[in-house]
Amino acid sequence: MSLSQRSRSKRSRKLAGDNEYAKYQVGETLRRIRLSNNMTQTFVANENGLSSGMISLIESNNISASIRTLSKLIDFYGIKMSCLFEDRCGSIKYEVVKKDTRRVIEKINSRDDAGTGYTCELLASDTKDKRMQPFVFTLSDDMEVEKTFIHEGESFVYVMQGTLELFIEETMLELMEGDCVYLEAFLEHRFRTKNGSGVTVFVCCQKNFSMAG
Repeated sequence: MSLSQRSRSKRSRKLAGDNEYAKYQVGETLRRIRLSNNMTQTFVANENGLSSGMISLIESNNISASIRTLSKLIDFYGIKMSCLFEDRCGSIKYEVVKKDTRRVIEKINSRDDAGTGYTCELLASDTKDKRMQPFVFTLSDDMEVEKTFIHEGESFVYVMQGTLELFIEETMLELMEGDCVYLEAFLEHRFRTKNGSGVTVFVCCQKNFSMAG
């Protein structure tokens, strides 16, 4: 085989490898494994003689990791190479999210525009393969969410603290601490606090939801 033929063959193998890497979202699987073990990119990089920037590029599928790098990572995580090229990695059965590592989303949306609003704490990593999303809403005093939620599947709402007014279609439910409600999520629903008191609510619903206008 000539030098040019060997070069073309090597490029073809690399292209095929890149396609497989993208098809199975290998970087996303590695990210999910890392998060399920409550590890930072910096920690994984230091333990494997890599840079945190390299780990970030690999997990975001911006580059295809070499076989040598993948071998280091799968040995470190204690998984098989085949696990990275399956629709879901069978070794990932659970995920631990520490309190101080939760992703927090803040929204300013109050009746008097006084700068108050609500926070939403994601209780699980926000990955596309999850079928449900648990989170905690914390509503500020005198707070009302004007937009209406509507999505497929079902939702569960549990009031952890305070009093919540939950509107389902044309019905208003007053839920106090310890109360909960289970609803078909295709029903339009929104919520607000009661009597200017803050509220903390646990919600679990199908991940992909939208807001009605």
